[in-house]
Amino acid sequence: MTRSKCAAKTQGATVLSHLRMDLFVVTYENLVEENNHTKLLVDTVRHNEVRPVPPPPQINAAYGSGFSYLDRVDALDDDGW
Repeated sequence: MTRSKCAAKTQGATVLSHLRMDLFVVTYENLVEENNHTKLLVDTVRHNEVRPVPPPPQINAAYGSGFSYLDRVDALDDDGW
């Protein structure tokens, strides 16, 4: 089990267990084991590396994008949030 530390990019995952106050075991939805491309990657991550999935955006019919002027958003920049 190895993870690339090159890019800070969020990945969908599911918590499998809570090891202690600051550690979780997760399985990723779209990452696979390096040596077995048919097996989803399972990894141990620190508490500061997980966050709840944000709710889906509300679609604003007036703008079509779901966002309005001065809305606070997370924006992808250089492959990181």
